[in-house]
This record gives sequence, C-alpha cells and structure tokens, in this order.
Amino acid sequence: MIDSISPYPLVSNFIESKTSENYKLLLNGCFCSVMADMASAKYLAKGGSNFDTDICLNILFALTYLDDTYVEFLIDKLAYFKEAQVEKGEKIIFFSAKSLLPLVVFLYGNGEGDRLANLLENACDAKYQPLDTNPYQNVNDAYRQVMETIFSEDDVVFRETILSMCDYHLANTRDSHLVDFNTLLWQYFPIEILVLLKERQKKGLSIDGIRHPLLDDFLTYFMDEFEISEQNKMILGTILD
Repeated sequence: MIDSISPYPLVSNFIESKTSENYKLLLNGCFCSVMADMASAKYLAKGGSNFDTDICLNILFALTYLDDTYVEFLIDKLAYFKEAQVEKGEKIIFFSAKSLLPLVVFLYGNGEGDRLANLLENACDAKYQPLDTNPYQNVNDAYRQVMETIFSEDDVVFRETILSMCDYHLANTRDSHLVDFNTLLWQYFPIEILVLLKERQKKGLSIDGIRHPLLDDFLTYFMDEFEISEQNKMILGTILD
C-alpha cells in the first residue's frame, strides 16, 4: 500500500506552485518513502528502496525532519539490504559507501552497536573493490570536503563547498543504480545538501549567500517543521503496531 503512494505528483505540485503548503505535501511524499523502508525492514518483505543510496537519502531526510527512532528503523533496512544479498549468494555491494553512507555516519554516528560500520564487513563498492569497515576510509574527495568544512566559521569556504556539492549532485543525477541520485524524487530534492544547511544553522553558523538553481526552490521553506499528514499517521500506525 505504501509503495503505491507515489511522491511524484507532490513533486510536480511543488514545482508548479512553490508554497509552504505544497512543500509540506512534498515532505509527506518523502515520508512515504521512509515508511516503505521501515515496513520492509520490519516485516523482512520486498518493497521500499531498491538500493542503499536511496536508503541513505531517506536517513538524511529523517535526520533533517524526524528523530533517531526513524533513523534506527532505516539502519534496519540497510542491514536487510545486505542480508538479502548474502542470502542470494551475491557479492555484497554498497553503492553509497564512498559518499552518502559516510555522510550519514558523520552526521549521526554508527547507530546502536556500531551497526553502520559493521555493515561494510566483507562488502565492496560498485566496481567490486573491497571496502574498509571504517566508513571514513572509503569517502570520496567531494564528501571529505563536506566533512572538513560544514562547520567552518569561514562562510566563503562553506559556500564553495555547497556549490561543489550542487555540481556533484547534478553530475550524479540520472536513471542508473551506479549514481547516488537515481530516482526523480532525489534528483529534484537535494536532501543531502539541505541537511548540511540545517545542521550548520543548528550551531548558529551562517548560510547567508547560498544560491544555486538546485537549491533556490527550497531555501524559503526547508527550515519549516515537518507535519505528518493524517493519511501518513494512519499508515505509520500500522507499521509501528
């Protein structure tokens, strides 16, 4: 049922009319993706995200708008993603290991019992190269720059990092499981950048002067509180029961 609720009309609505109300609807569309992964992990069932990149993006959404309870559910989904590969006798591949997964660890930690770090044991990247169990040892240059500058007091340095991240996002946006942003929702909605802006603001640091076509649609609204719709509350209740 959750998978049948598509966020794409809500994306379209926000593109056509950028209002606070339509932004809240867009967030509820993202939350459907979160709930699909939660249900998949809880019931060990098909559904939800097909790739770890999308699960990590859902985690970043949860870090931006939800709380740690949801993050831990989504780590369950990552564990299930790995277990499913093991059960099929496949190589364990984490497509996000050099980008989104290290960012999740940087912002959240390894989860209860260091589960995120443990996921990378015996795993490899998309090119079948072995991964280090320490997520930071795999991170690419773009995301390493983020970790080094997100809380910089030099606003110019931080702005340059965000612009680089926007370029990285656009370069890794297409219908391919080999790139980070392979679905319409995450191609349009740059949650991995918005979470950085929000985390920076939480520490009282400036995000003034941030402008980029990828971000401009969201800068007016991204700090708004997320309100779960009544429909989504009902669905969530069935998952948590």
